[in-house]
Amino acid sequence: MKIWIDIDNAPHVLIFRPIITELERRGHDVLITARDYGQTKGLLKLYGIPHQLIGRYTGKSKSRKAFGLALRSAQLFNWARHHRIDLALSHGARASVIPARVLGIYLVIMYDYEFVFDVLYKHFANLLMIPDKIPDDRLKKLGVNLDKVIKYPGLKEEIYVGFDNVDGELPLKLELNPEKVWVTLRPPATTAHYHIKKSEEIFWMLLDFLLSKETVQIILLPRTKSQKSEILSRVRAEGKVVIPDRVVDGMSLIYHSDVVIGGGGTMTREAAVAGIPSYTIFQSRHGAVDEYLERTGKLVFIRSREDFEKIRLEKKPPVKFNRSRRDYLVEFIVDKLEEIYGGRR
Repeated sequence: MKIWIDIDNAPHVLIFRPIITELERRGHDVLITARDYGQTKGLLKLYGIPHQLIGRYTGKSKSRKAFGLALRSAQLFNWARHHRIDLALSHGARASVIPARVLGIYLVIMYDYEFVFDVLYKHFANLLMIPDKIPDDRLKKLGVNLDKVIKYPGLKEEIYVGFDNVDGELPLKLELNPEKVWVTLRPPATTAHYHIKKSEEIFWMLLDFLLSKETVQIILLPRTKSQKSEILSRVRAEGKVVIPDRVVDGMSLIYHSDVVIGGGGTMTREAAVAGIPSYTIFQSRHGAVDEYLERTGKLVFIRSREDFEKIRLEKKPPVKFNRSRRDYLVEFIVDKLEEIYGGRR
């Protein structure tokens, strides 16, 4: 089977890395396209994943986003029509939807935030692969056809989270002070369609709060170059804030962190799944996955300045992690892909 995986954001590199490995182990041919956005290219290079870069980030305005989506879709169509692809797979990569549909490629789309802008997915995907923590009644209300849904038993972060190859030298490379509490801080995704201004307001208040704590050292991970420039223009704290000058392994960073705080998205859930104290300042509608993590005490919501006191700024105990769950989920997903292909031959 020849499988096309399109990657348009950094977290998708981590999600698909073990899936690609298992597909190739079973003898399938995997072709990967990627958008040059954020740390996507750097992570693909870091993990040695062969790929074709197609398209790039075109801007945060609606008009520029629409232009970028249309342009990348055309570029992907031109690329894909020269390959005999059996199945296309992505984690919410919109630009590959129309090319796959027009070319008659069976399209599987994974996603785990039910409030994402999913018109393309609902209408054009052949199959939606969604975590079982999202209830059917919520999907129905959002207009999802349950007949084209397969649920996998767990969270997408459980597909790849683990500490098998932790970089033990990372704290030294980042010049972290071992006497400080290491707080990894990820700002809000200001270019995302679901972003609201309150998330930014909470972020800047939180950054000031953390900077006021003498025991804390912050590892700050801007999402884009423009976000990095804005932060550097507003923060003057030599040694207090570390912004890595190159892509770092996310699992290694989470492993060494005492606290992880994110403006929504994958990193806070990765930390929560891995057992690292995790907090989110995401202020848009919370999805079922985050609600589940909150109910189980693995993720804490920060909704206001008053909630900053919930953050436990202390050194964490040693962390152990069982990889059996990860292996099971990877095999579950690859088995489903093979079933789909087998049923269509």
